[in-house]
Amino acid sequence: MKKVLVFTVFASALLTSCSNKDVESITGATNKNELGVAVNISGKDITRAGATGSLDGASFADGTSIGVFVTGAGYAAKIAPYTLSGTSWGSPAADADKIYLTGQSATVYGFYPYDANTDIVMDTKLMTVSVPASYTNYMATQAVDYMYAANVTASNISTTTCKASLVFHHALCKVSFIINKGSSYPAGTTSGVLSKLVMTAGSTIFANKGTVSLTGGAFTPSTTPADLSSTITLQPSLVAYKNINEFNATALTIVIANTLVAPCATLAGAVTLGLTIDGRNMATATIPSTTWIAGKNYIYTVTVSGTELIVNSVAITPWIDNSSDLGGVQ
Repeated sequence: MKKVLVFTVFASALLTSCSNKDVESITGATNKNELGVAVNISGKDITRAGATGSLDGASFADGTSIGVFVTGAGYAAKIAPYTLSGTSWGSPAADADKIYLTGQSATVYGFYPYDANTDIVMDTKLMTVSVPASYTNYMATQAVDYMYAANVTASNISTTTCKASLVFHHALCKVSFIINKGSSYPAGTTSGVLSKLVMTAGSTIFANKGTVSLTGGAFTPSTTPADLSSTITLQPSLVAYKNINEFNATALTIVIANTLVAPCATLAGAVTLGLTIDGRNMATATIPSTTWIAGKNYIYTVTVSGTELIVNSVAITPWIDNSSDLGGVQ
């Protein structure tokens, strides 16, 4: 299955306000106004819930490519890769592969990760996302951190650089678990080794596939039974097991497990949490009713006492630190 990240920015006729001299100085192409892009990622938190080598929330890795296409009068239906080199995004080397502005209003779209074979449907403006139903670690490295850009206006197009300035936002949700030993956690056990975490719903409310609207970010789950699930499971290999937090009079706030999930509007008190710790299946606990909204981080604090679980609280925060919305590479 091909995985696509898409962002969109609406541009007015300002796209073509660059002078030929300005454009020639940055593209080397006389009498052609080439589209440039400046890319920002909203915030600083680690995407893919902490995956090594993934986006770090503040910048793309050098050499990363994004795909860009433009719709509007006079624009060809083609995709151009833009690749990060140092602090700028370079367009394709071949002149025929570049995107030039026509003098007409345009809409600029893009996606990550870029793949020349990616199936992009330009007319529907929908992004297909896929989310695993099970993970083999607690860092969600199997998931793709789909993102899109929103709230970008014509004022982001410079009259001297012809750049569309884009800010990414997450299309999925991040779910985190703080798991602490209670004061009565049994003595004589092992180290509090978490070997399995399962969220179970009474019906197939978890979407493993769906689409995200590029015009507003609304998520539509697939209706195909094979794309829906009643469980989300984190069960790593033995070497990836983690210990839960030791008991502390002041509850610790160290996150033990993360996962990425699709937005879900029907998480209404029917979801239970089950943990396997020190080889024992704990009695399940109910996850408080809420709605999983894209771009949010849902942090559940759980206390393990004997064989019981207590979900003490849920904190809902932005997935990223919104204090640095323009903290990415330009």
